Amino acid sequence: MKWGVRVYYIEMCKIPNYLGVNMNNAIVKIVLVLSILSVILSCSETEPIKIGYVATLTGRTSDSGVKARKGAKLAITILNEQGGLLGRKLELIVRDNENDDLRNSRAISELIADGVIAIIGPLRSNMARSSLAAIAGKDVLMISPTISTDSVKNIDDNFLRVIPVASNQAISLAKKIIEDGYKTVSVVLDSSNKAYTEPLYEAFKQEYIRHQGMVKFVGRLSKKDESEFVSLARKVTDENADALVLITSGIDAAFLCQQLNKHQYKTNIYGSYWVKSGSLIEEGGRSVEGIIIVTSYEREKKSSDFLNFQEKYQETYKDNPQYLAIYAYDSVKMLAVGIKEAGNVNPDTIKNKILDIGQFEGLKDDFEINKYGDAIRNDMFVTINDGSFIRVEN
Repeated sequence: MKWGVRVYYIEMCKIPNYLGVNMNNAIVKIVLVLSILSVILSCSETEPIKIGYVATLTGRTSDSGVKARKGAKLAITILNEQGGLLGRKLELIVRDNENDDLRNSRAISELIADGVIAIIGPLRSNMARSSLAAIAGKDVLMISPTISTDSVKNIDDNFLRVIPVASNQAISLAKKIIEDGYKTVSVVLDSSNKAYTEPLYEAFKQEYIRHQGMVKFVGRLSKKDESEFVSLARKVTDENADALVLITSGIDAAFLCQQLNKHQYKTNIYGSYWVKSGSLIEEGGRSVEGIIIVTSYEREKKSSDFLNFQEKYQETYKDNPQYLAIYAYDSVKMLAVGIKEAGNVNPDTIKNKILDIGQFEGLKDDFEINKYGDAIRNDMFVTINDGSFIRVEN
């Protein structure tokens, strides 16, 4: 509304002349200007606070974006039921980046033009660079539920996230496999999301070798057609390492495990955070039973907030919430805390309040935000047993 102040002032200045009032009277000018500002501010204070959401919502990898969108929408719904923020309702504006950098930049620019104060998303680390470029110098805050690439850590910018950096999970994964007694591994990673997968693999390899482990084979997914999964399954089986590490999406892990199952592959399989996403269990069925996945999510926390969220999620979507929905909810909730503490909707003020607070209560586990906006959470492990994620006790 700021652009309209001068226009309104010029137009309103004509009114006293029509009424025979001398505009040289300073008091008249002041009263008019204050009246105009009051109208403008009252309009802006009743408009909804606009929050953007951007993720991949179409195509074979859209499942993650859809699930996270549900969590973000439900967070907005719950906040509005509680009266909104600063006396205003919240509005979620959604854009699809189609897992494409150019479309991602365009979607972010559209959201900024729409007047959002913050953007939840994107989810995939391969969108990190284009996202940071799109928000650079703009009056907007971005909070990603799941971008974990190390390439954007320790940077003072307007990008925050609620998931830890990838190198942390890589180190936890390497230590777990060594503790389980496995000295050789094969690795399969997704080269289409290399901003996440390659640094994670390098960090894993470095830690694993440091503990006298050996990487026997590395396969990279690119085409993701049936022939590629068949070929990789054969190579992994032939190498016969002690364990297999998957740094892929949940749906790709499911497809590969189906092919491994055809080869009667019995070696222990481990997965990064990303493996737990999407349709791992739905698509993988019995072939993904027993996979061990590093995560920070599967805690037995039964707070009133979580129970309320779970009930509303099941009622609204006829499904149980996964970590994607929960991290999206945590992103919106952290933003809401920042807005409340700031007392306004200025993105810089909100960001600084979030960094000053530092400690946040998530739906399933509490987390910390450091001075660069990177999240710190404690890792743990889960396995799949009878189609459900079960915590692995250390």
